[in-house]
Amino acid sequence: MSFVSQRWALVALAAACLTTAAMAEEVMLTPKLDVGIEWSDNLQKEPSDRDGARGAQSGWVLRLEPSIDAKMPVGDRTYFEVDYTLGFVYIDSSDLTPAQRDAQGNVTGGGDDTFDTITHDLRALARYSVSDSTSIGLSDRYRYSEVVEADGDAYELNTAKLCAKQQVGGNVLAEIAYAYQTFHDPSRDREYVNYDQHGLEGVGTYRLSTFTTTKLTVGYTLRDFDGDTWSERDYHKMYGLARFSQIMNEAITAYVEAGYHTQSYTSEIDADGEDVGLGFQAEVGEMTMVAMDVSRSTHDVFYVGERDITPVQGFSRSVNTVNAIDREYVAIETDRIALTANMRITDYDVLKVGYGWVMAEADSEYDTDSLDESATTVGEDLDEDLWYAGLGVAHRFPRWAKLSLDYAYGERDSNLLGRDYHYNSIAAQLGFVF
Repeated sequence: MSFVSQRWALVALAAACLTTAAMAEEVMLTPKLDVGIEWSDNLQKEPSDRDGARGAQSGWVLRLEPSIDAKMPVGDRTYFEVDYTLGFVYIDSSDLTPAQRDAQGNVTGGGDDTFDTITHDLRALARYSVSDSTSIGLSDRYRYSEVVEADGDAYELNTAKLCAKQQVGGNVLAEIAYAYQTFHDPSRDREYVNYDQHGLEGVGTYRLSTFTTTKLTVGYTLRDFDGDTWSERDYHKMYGLARFSQIMNEAITAYVEAGYHTQSYTSEIDADGEDVGLGFQAEVGEMTMVAMDVSRSTHDVFYVGERDITPVQGFSRSVNTVNAIDREYVAIETDRIALTANMRITDYDVLKVGYGWVMAEADSEYDTDSLDESATTVGEDLDEDLWYAGLGVAHRFPRWAKLSLDYAYGERDSNLLGRDYHYNSIAAQLGFVF
C-alpha cells in the first residue's frame, strides 16, 4: 500500500467515524489546549568534545497544541473515536554568533535565528463487539511534521493496526494483531530512509488469581527500506516476552519480564539478545507514589522519534541513545533505569522528582582499515552513558486546567569523539480542558 493510498484510508476511517456522529446516542467532544515554553542552554544537544563544534546554543522553545477528541458509541456494540492535534513549535536561538546562525540555517533551511515547525497528529479508532466475549478493532495514526522555512524538510509516519480479542472464560484473554507502518522522509533528498514495515503479534493474558497475572507475547516484524542505499538495513525479527505481575498488597504492585529476540539483517548481520525487565509501583503513606523500572533491551539504530522537535520536559522526555549514531552500528544494547516519585503536597499540588540512566553498547561492523581517517568513530565499539535528573511541581485547577513547572539536567559521556554533551532546561506547561 502506497503512502498516498494509506493516507486516504485513514481519511476514510476518520470520515466514517465522523459520519456516525449523527447515529450515535451520545457524542462526547473534548477540546483541549496545551501551551508550553522552555529554555535550555543547549537546545540542539551540541557536543562539547569535537574540534570546530558550534558549541552549546541556548534559547527558547514555545509550543502550542490545540486538539479535539470525539468519542462516539453507537448502540451497545459499536464504538468510534477520533483525536486530532495541531502542533506549532517556535524556536528562538538569538544568542548565536553569525557563524553559528549560518550553520543553523544549513540544518533547518532558514538563514535567520528562528524556525517554526508544524505537526499534524490524527488518530482514529473503530471497535465492534461481535459478542460479549469477542471484539475486533481497526486503528490508525498519521503524523506529519514540517519545518516551515525549510523547503521539503518534513516527515510522515503512518501506523495502521487490525486487532481481534477473545475472552475465554473469566481468566484468559487472547489477542492477535496485524500492524502496517510506513515512514516517508523527503527532507534534503533523504528518500532512501523511507520504509514499509509489517508486524504480526499474538498476546495471551492469564489471570492466575485476583492478585496475579501472566502475559505471553510473541511476534514477527519485517522492515523493508526503499532503494539500495539502506537496503542492508532491511531486517526481519522474531521475539517473545513473558511478563508476571503481582499485586503485593494494597500499596505495592510489581512485575518481572523476560524474553528473547532474533533480528537478522540483509547484510547478514544478526542482532540476537535477551529482553529483561522488572519494576514496581508503591504508595508510600497517603501522599507519595514511587515507581521504578529497570530493563535491558536491543534497539535498531534507525529511530524515527529523534526527528520530533519538542521541548525537553524533564520527566516525559525519551532518554534515547540510539539517535544520531554513525551507520557502522546496526543494533545497540541498552541497560536502563527510570525512577519517579510524586508527592502530593495539597489536594491540588504535586511535587515531582525524576531520574533516568542509560548505558549503551554496540560493536562496530566496519573494518578500521577501510575507514577514512577523518571518520568520527574510526571503527570503535560504542560504550556510553546518558543520564538526566529533574525536579518539578504541578498544580491542578479545579475542573479546567493544570500548570506544571520543571527543571532538568542531563549529560552524555561517550567513548566516541563528538558525542559528549550536557544541558540544563527549565520548562513550563499549561493545559486546558474545555
